[in-house]
Amino acid sequence: MTSAKSPLIGMPGVSSAAPSNPHVVDATEESFERDVVEASFQVPIIVDLWATWCGPCKQLSPTLEGLAAEGGGQWRLVKIDVDQAPNIAAYFQAQSIPMVLAIFQGALVSQFKGALPKREVEKWLGDVFKHSGLKLEKLVEPEAPSDPIQAEAFFRDRLRQRPEEAKSKLGLGRLLFARGELAEADKILNEIPMTAPEFSAARAALALKELIAEIGRAGGEAAVRAAAAQSPDDVDAGYFVALVEGTGGRFAAGLEALVTQVGLPGSRITPEQKSRAKKAAALLLEAAGRNDPEVEVQRKRLARLLF
Repeated sequence: MTSAKSPLIGMPGVSSAAPSNPHVVDATEESFERDVVEASFQVPIIVDLWATWCGPCKQLSPTLEGLAAEGGGQWRLVKIDVDQAPNIAAYFQAQSIPMVLAIFQGALVSQFKGALPKREVEKWLGDVFKHSGLKLEKLVEPEAPSDPIQAEAFFRDRLRQRPEEAKSKLGLGRLLFARGELAEADKILNEIPMTAPEFSAARAALALKELIAEIGRAGGEAAVRAAAAQSPDDVDAGYFVALVEGTGGRFAAGLEALVTQVGLPGSRITPEQKSRAKKAAALLLEAAGRNDPEVEVQRKRLARLLF
């Protein structure tokens, strides 16, 4: 990465915004003056030099587009196909791509080459704003609706705008599991990379699809939590909340509730309910692995009750 302000002089001089992301523009040599130089006096412009044949470009572009959507207009992403704009590629000496440039107030602020991970790109953007005398605000992300149909539309729209967003993939995958659409859910959840914070929850969802389907048959997470709030001592309500916690990656919380049910006296729980809790606890323990001390506490509790 480099950081140095230099004016854009002598650059070659109509773009179209990506329909699902108003903060991404496809520019040409003819529109460069307007889409990049003039626009940079309003907000920082991040230029993505790419090509259709470039493999690393296909990795980086979704990251940039997702961050542009998350930025909410604080900066704009301008994509330029170097095969269609050779003069721009020559001007910036783009001997390898992807090459990403930050331009503000008509000057080159910083640049980097190669497909960087999202976190490194985020850090680079923060440095760009700092060098430009600006502050990059972290916008509050909208929450998915509780209604399953609206939630599906929400997740699919988010993924159109930012195809690599792990949070939306996790939400959509869990929703599809709950509806019994296992093939698409499997595909979506398996796309979440190990580096994403949602990876553990995605693996849990894949391992716990049976439990997620149970939640779906009970009306979904919102209905389950409402029922538990209304009847906090009800065994069935407590069971389904435990499933919500566990399949959401909060293994210790889900296990604590299930193991507690396994230990209830026969006067408070039926054999079928106790057997169901044992089975769910076993699945959660398998999905959780052995790296969490709080999970291990629940594993020992269950072992003492069973043996």
